[in-house]
Amino acid sequence: MIKNGFTLVELIAVIVVIAALSVTVVQRLIPASSYQLQGARDQLVTAFHSAQQLAMVRTAAVRLTTSGSQIDILEDTDNDGVPDSSVTIAGQNYPLTLAAAATLSSASFDFDRLGHTSSAAVVVSAGSSSVNVNVSATGYIY
Repeated sequence: MIKNGFTLVELIAVIVVIAALSVTVVQRLIPASSYQLQGARDQLVTAFHSAQQLAMVRTAAVRLTTSGSQIDILEDTDNDGVPDSSVTIAGQNYPLTLAAAATLSSASFDFDRLGHTSSAAVVVSAGSSSVNVNVSATGYIY
């Protein structure tokens, strides 16, 4: 008896090979700068949240600054009202240097004990792409 067609094992093997090839092709089509841009944005948002939480937990003034490819969180350690010492939060040492292709606009944000800061936006750029990270006066980051 002659059977025409494929067995289930052959069909599954072909699907696995096609899936592996498509993943490889898709990764090559997406530019690396888009990953760097998203990674830099995520690091900036995390730093904002960390600075905000630190300001609400401690009595000292807390400032987040961005410039070039660095994010820094400073705390007032000598109680003169001026943040002057970089911090370590959850094992992350600041200042934090982003990937080589990512840059940030220069900005400075002072957080009060309620987590409030000034409204502004930080532009994150990588390659020819950029994205804004907006901060509201209430400390909401989006």
